[in-house]
Amino acid sequence: MKFVYDQNGNHVIQRLIECLNSKEIGFVVDEISGYSYSLAMHPYGSRVIQRLLTKVCRKKAQSLLNEIKQHTIALSKNQYGNWIIQWIIKHCVLERREVVVQLIGHVAELSTEKFASNVIEQVFKRSSRAHISALAEELLEDDSWPLV
Repeated sequence: MKFVYDQNGNHVIQRLIECLNSKEIGFVVDEISGYSYSLAMHPYGSRVIQRLLTKVCRKKAQSLLNEIKQHTIALSKNQYGNWIIQWIIKHCVLERREVVVQLIGHVAELSTEKFASNVIEQVFKRSSRAHISALAEELLEDDSWPLV
């Protein structure tokens, strides 16, 4: 685990993930299970999580995805965590729906934040028409901004 947080060690872990097949890297998921939120907010940890999600089988990835989805709003606002949420939106259809549902009610606020606005853009690019309509309606109904 300490290697994931290390400037050089994280590269070794990423290479390990790349070199092993999806069945062999399950132990890495087991090792970081319970720490995915803090790792997702770390510059090196977020890279390791993205590599893992790309390579590990769906069944093994589910525990990481579930941990991450519990913190969708906070990770969306984070400098590194937003990349994990964007990755989920781009690559995981089922989780995308869950993420979008969590974002509803926060769209106006997140749209004005530096990192979270990137997450909102991805949601608009990749969501269903129904979700896009709900998100757009929320933005249009937001009266916290004065009319110019």
